[in-house]
Amino acid sequence: MDRSVDRLRQLDGRGVSVTGSGLPSLTAGEFANAAVLAKMKVATRGRWLWMRLIGSTLIGQGLDSLVFITIAFGGVIRTGALAVKQWLVKVVYEALMTPVTYRVVAFLKQREGRDAYGDRTRLNPLLLGNP
Repeated sequence: MDRSVDRLRQLDGRGVSVTGSGLPSLTAGEFANAAVLAKMKVATRGRWLWMRLIGSTLIGQGLDSLVFITIAFGGVIRTGALAVKQWLVKVVYEALMTPVTYRVVAFLKQREGRDAYGDRTRLNPLLLGNP
């Protein structure tokens, strides 16, 4: 019992760490997701949307979960298993939502009348303006 109480005390006041972990994890995860999605679209010549969605989620949400859990709870609790569980939930959710995403993508492509992608996409977030 004392050990559980000690762990709860360690977690008390982690609000700043949890809040502070959100932006770096979101930034890293979403950039990785977008980069993988863009590269996979070129590699597959626009085919296999399901594979691109789930593949980019595996990478992006893996990075998001790892960064978030490590910053928020590192040094207080074991973070590895928690990060893996969070990552698995996100990947399963993406897989379940893939049919909905297909409908949304089809609607947007029809409405916009185009499906743009190219191998010259710049993925460096530090470059601003035109090349």
